[in-house]
Amino acid sequence: MVPPMTTETTPATPRELTAIRRRMDPTDLSFTFTRSGGPGGQNVNKVNTRVTLRFDLEGCEMFTDVEKRRIRTRIPGRITRDGYIRVVASRYRTQKANREAAIDRLIELVAIALRRQKP
Repeated sequence: MVPPMTTETTPATPRELTAIRRRMDPTDLSFTFTRSGGPGGQNVNKVNTRVTLRFDLEGCEMFTDVEKRRIRTRIPGRITRDGYIRVVASRYRTQKANREAAIDRLIELVAIALRRQKP
């Protein structure tokens, strides 16, 4: 059995991130935008800057069944019942920046989850 990821996991290498980014199909990603909470000045209650990214893990063709199982096993808390990986980003004040941050986080999560464990 593959152990779930822990906070002690080392960050993904640039090579791992590039490999996943090249395989990623933008049509498997869907975005919703909502209002961010907390301080942020005049726009905080008017502008939808928080991004929720949903990636269709079960429907995508970029991963093999073995890779999908490894991802499901290692990041179970991020996967919904219908097979979507969910990532939320609200750090920045613009939709574009939060959208890019969500994509980067998804790629990092998947790259780390696909990493082979040392015996």
